[in-house]
Amino acid sequence: MKLHVLFLLCVTFSCAVCRDIMREDSSYWSSIYVESSSEGPFMIAGIDPNGKYIQLENLSGEREYLNGWTITQKTDNNPGVNYTFDFCSIPPYRKRKIVANKWSYNASATDFVATDVYAWETGKEVKTYLYDRNHTLKAEYIVGKASSTNLH
Repeated sequence: MKLHVLFLLCVTFSCAVCRDIMREDSSYWSSIYVESSSEGPFMIAGIDPNGKYIQLENLSGEREYLNGWTITQKTDNNPGVNYTFDFCSIPPYRKRKIVANKWSYNASATDFVATDVYAWETGKEVKTYLYDRNHTLKAEYIVGKASSTNLH
C-alpha cells in the first residue's frame, strides 16, 4: 500500500529520479534519470529504450478515451515523432503499450499499434509528451543518461 501512495505522489507532482537500471540488450549497468509529471487521467508509465513502445496508464476509476489525443516524442536535436489516436480507450487503473509499427508483430491483443510510427525515438535524452484534443499538455516523461551534475 505504501508503494501505491508513493506512486500517486509522483504523479501528482513533477518528480525527478536518478537510478541504476540494467538494459535488456546489455550486460552492464548504466545511470539514467527520469522526470515525469501528469495532470491526469493518463500518465506516461514508461518507454522502451529501443523505441519499441510507449506505455500509458489510466489513473482514473473510469474507462478513459484517447480519441484525438496526441503523443509527441523528441530526442536530442531531432524534429521528433507525432502520433494522434483514433478511437481507443484504456480501462480503469490499467496500462497499455502503444507499439511502433516496426514491432507490431510482437504486440499483444491489448496493445495499440501506432501504424503511422515506424519506431519511437531513441537517444541520449528522450522527451515524450501527451496532449489532449485541445493540445493541452497532460503528461510528460523525460529520460536520459545521467551526468555528474544530475546525480544525487
